[in-house]
Amino acid sequence: MTRFYPVTVHWISSESERQMSMLINFMHLFLGDGVRKCCGEVIFNHLKAFDIGSCLLCTTSDGASDAILASNELGTLLHDAYKVNILPSSHMIRCMVHTFQLGIKAALDVITPKT
Repeated sequence: MTRFYPVTVHWISSESERQMSMLINFMHLFLGDGVRKCCGEVIFNHLKAFDIGSCLLCTTSDGASDAILASNELGTLLHDAYKVNILPSSHMIRCMVHTFQLGIKAALDVITPKT
């Protein structure tokens, strides 16, 4: 299985008052020690490059342990750079689509005949 980690930002435009979205990264992840810290650092660097690091209100993910630990790293970096307090425990929204996908995959694993 190949792991990818898309990073999107969503905001309300002050000019048009419309919801806007943009993909800022689509990372290919390699398993191993440090992947969680690496994800947090890469996301932080992209937010910084787009000059939106101080504007973040929350993160959205599937809530898996890797995502939570990457959010912890991101939160630490944001706090150190911008004094922003983004904590996975209180500022993370679970992605329902991804949660459904994980649940369906787990159900199919249970009912798929083993050969």
